[in-house]
Amino acid sequence: MEKGSYDSFYSWDSDFYKVLRTRVVQRLEERGLSRRGSIEIWIKALFLLSGFWFSLVQMYINTSNFGMASVWSITMGFFAAMIGVNIQHDGNHGAFSKSKFINKCAGWTLDMIGASAFTWEFQHMLGHHPYTNLIDVVEDKKKEEGVDCKIEEKNQESDPDVFSSFPLMRMHPL
Repeated sequence: MEKGSYDSFYSWDSDFYKVLRTRVVQRLEERGLSRRGSIEIWIKALFLLSGFWFSLVQMYINTSNFGMASVWSITMGFFAAMIGVNIQHDGNHGAFSKSKFINKCAGWTLDMIGASAFTWEFQHMLGHHPYTNLIDVVEDKKKEEGVDCKIEEKNQESDPDVFSSFPLMRMHPL
């Protein structure tokens, strides 16, 4: 999304944002790293995807040996978690590649490991990013006074009803 194309709590013109962006870009340049689609990210993705599929195949092949099937199941679970944390997350944030299509494909690896990229995007956008780095002064003050505050003033990250507008999202294990 382009800056300013949606309602945001962030101030894109703030000194904090300018300093943060400058420092991140400077650090990447110092280390000779690309902001998107570096060779390292492709090597990591290949390793993680290969490990996941190899573990999955081994788990099914070793059905006569419960112990080995269990080891391969745990290994596959590890690779699945790493795919979600690395490939999917980078793809959905647009950092995996310079191509929007490849980023979308990287995001879809979440569906490959048994979750939903569609649900993750909503959960991440609605439950995490709008409230990242916000100090919940109003909510904390009202809690001390024993008063409940309006939904707009609540810390959405810890509010169990954050997705009341999307009740079926609560059924998703993410």
